[in-house]
This record gives sequence, C-alpha cells and structure tokens, in this order.
Amino acid sequence: MLDVVDNEVAIRYIRGKAAINPEAFGQLPAALKVRAFTASGIEDLQALARIRDMIAELPAGGDWSKIKNGIAAVIGGDQQGAKARAELLLRVNGFQAYSAGRYSQQQYMAVIFPYWRYSCMNDDRVRDGHKELDGKIVPADDPWWDTHYPPWEWGCRCMVTQLTKRQAEGLGGVCDVSKLPGAPAKSGYGFHPKNLTVNLDQVKEKYLPAEWMCFCAAMRKTPVQTYGNPEQTAWDWLWQDYDRKDLAEVKGLKTERLIARDYATGDVVARSHGTNDYVSEGNIFDVARAAQVRMAVLHNHPGGDHLVSPQDLATTLANSDACQRLTVVGETRYSVVEVLEPIRLDADEMVLLLAHFRKNYRDALKKLEDAGLIRYTEIKRTF
Repeated sequence: MLDVVDNEVAIRYIRGKAAINPEAFGQLPAALKVRAFTASGIEDLQALARIRDMIAELPAGGDWSKIKNGIAAVIGGDQQGAKARAELLLRVNGFQAYSAGRYSQQQYMAVIFPYWRYSCMNDDRVRDGHKELDGKIVPADDPWWDTHYPPWEWGCRCMVTQLTKRQAEGLGGVCDVSKLPGAPAKSGYGFHPKNLTVNLDQVKEKYLPAEWMCFCAAMRKTPVQTYGNPEQTAWDWLWQDYDRKDLAEVKGLKTERLIARDYATGDVVARSHGTNDYVSEGNIFDVARAAQVRMAVLHNHPGGDHLVSPQDLATTLANSDACQRLTVVGETRYSVVEVLEPIRLDADEMVLLLAHFRKNYRDALKKLEDAGLIRYTEIKRTF
C-alpha cells in the first residue's frame, strides 16, 4: 500500500487539478494533462471534483480505507467494482502527487545529492521493464529521467532516492546510461512532474497558428471545476498561466500597470503604466476594433484590493465589443469580469452607468449577471 506522506506539495498538486470530463481531457496535450483530473465514465464535474478533493486528503494524512469508500460511494453502482476503481484512482493519483512533491524537493537538493537511484517495489506485480531498472544510479541531470522518472507508465509504483557522490560510489557507482532502456512506446499516459512548470506559451509553440486557434476555441466551450471555485471554462483555467506571467511583471510595483492580450490567442497586444491608483487604457480598445479582436485586460491594485472598481466595470462595459475579460489582481484574490453580451455606450450613458455603479456596486453586478451580460467571479490566488 502507498505510504501516507504529509506533503504540502502533493496536496497542492491534487487540489490544483481542474476536474474535466473524460472526452475533453483527451483533447489536452500531455503537458496540460498533468494539471487536470478525470475519471472514465464520470461526466458530472461536481462528482469529479469531490473525488479529486477526497484524493487530496491522502497526502494530508487521511485514512486510505475511508477515502476509498468515500470515492466508491461517489462512483456508485456495484460497490465491489466501484471500490476497485476507487483503489486505482487513489494509487495512480496518489503516486503522481507524491512524485510531484519528491521531484520538486529532489530538484532543489540536486547540488547536494547529484545522483538518483531507481527503486521498484520488488513484488510479483512489478513489470519486467521496471524491475530491470531496480538499483540503477543515474546523474540527477541526465535526460534519461525525462522519460523514466516514476510513475512513467500507467500503474507504476517505483520510486527515486537521492544520493551524494560518496553514497553513489558505495552502491556501485553510476551505471552506463547508454545500456539502459530508451524512451517507452507512446501511449495515452504521459505523466512527468516537470510538466507542472510548462507554461501555456511553451505549449503554444507545439501548435501551428490555425491549430492553436482551434484548440483555444475548444477550451472556451469546455467547462471545468477548480478547487474552491465555481464552474468556469477550461480557457479561463488555462488563462491563469498568463495571469501568473503578467503578475510577475507587476509584482511589487507601487503603481498600476495594464497588460492587454488577444483573448482568442493569449498574444500580448499592449501595455500601459499608470499612477499608484489609476492606469489608462489608452487606445487599446481602438486597436482591438481595428484588428477585429477582443481583449483580455489585466491590471494590478498596488494596495492589495482585488475588487473591480466602478470605473473599471463601466469602462469594460462601454468597450465590451472590444473587451472580453477584465482581471483585477490583489494580494490574495483576483476578480474576473467576463463579458457575455457586448453592448456599446455613448459618453452620456457612460456617465450615468458609472454614477449608478458608485452608488450601489454589488447590486449593479448582480443585475448585470441576472441579465446575462457578464459573469463575475472572485477567485483565490494559487500563484
């Protein structure tokens, strides 16, 4: 049985996965599948999210049997079969989470422990190809680990331990990597913890422009459920990569900064610098109209407030034909206004709208949502 490890990295890894239906999961490239959670035959996102959250209890010190039974209850149907599926989900996702935590620690400590030793479980369930690697010592920075860091095949339970140079020599020294098995045959399984650091721009490099547009469009139609948040689209979930990147640009600034991206592709279209409490959008909306695209605009609030201001909201709606999404980032949360139905306002209407927002901001947000004009979400920052 998998040892229960109190591992914050593993907990964050599991909770950080977006619950997504199996068909949509299959459309994701391998670099993004490690961030998503699904289970065959289960289409309901809330059910998938409940299973994911129960699995996250394992590295937090939860009881294996209790968690397994809870997952089986969500799966439903024949309980013997449901418990077998629950066991598999726990093992696969549990080992992946443990691997994510171990890999992060081992990368950090590679200067002190520059060698890694492969270890299998040494029982009758171990595949021959995995048993063949037992005890092999390979430098931590060798590309061989890119295809063989456990769990590198479905159901793999192998482990990696880190060694100093002296420890490696005492165990027989480094093996001849050229004599080890090469990359495994391609399959639907493609887990590697290093993919957790792959960003959306790197994923985009693998696509032709037209293919990327099709992928983005498909993600905008795909619902996902992230931990502690309401249902959103897969594109909004993936867009957090751009939020992370843009946040790094504005982090620690004493003034507001605005970054505008083409919402269809993620390409940066414009940047603007402001004061400590204001930033102008300049002519970015005119640029968007000329290019016949809609923008996603992000800006920071140096004071830490994540709420979209009345001015932000009025400007977004006044330019909703050119603005698809507005994100305002605070210290611990961020707010997203997604425009569902574009409207255009003249200058006088803009003044009246702004006055109304300032008078009763929350009521105005609710009315706009009820009318189907916007979707407003406040999200916990995980970056």
